[in-house]
Amino acid sequence: VFFVLLVLLAGWTERPAVTHAMVDTSSSTHSLQEKKTTVRRERYLDHWDSDTLAYYLDEYPGYDLAVMFYAPWDSNSHALAPYWDRIAELLNAGNSPSKLIMALFDCEMNLAHTLLCEELDVQVYPTLMFIGS
Repeated sequence: VFFVLLVLLAGWTERPAVTHAMVDTSSSTHSLQEKKTTVRRERYLDHWDSDTLAYYLDEYPGYDLAVMFYAPWDSNSHALAPYWDRIAELLNAGNSPSKLIMALFDCEMNLAHTLLCEELDVQVYPTLMFIGS
């Protein structure tokens, strides 16, 4: 339902395979020797997998990060989603001039996601985290 809500709000697009360090949506792929992953973008919001989240927590990419941790069954996450999307739009998140990446992270997608959320002490949904440069 959460995914459907965002699709209806924003229209779904998938970004090409990119390195974790890539933020500029006008580029497609860099030739860095990092693990490549597909980052799905819906308008101005990225949907991160566990590798992407771990990268941004371990490395400094030079951008401010705002992450909404959610569970698909949580009604509060569904209620916040349109506002999170609108904030990302107003701030032009995900584009190089904004120096801000806004993302969604499903804490219950799989075991790796659950463990990362536990490490970050995510205890309620939604949880918003800002990682500043």
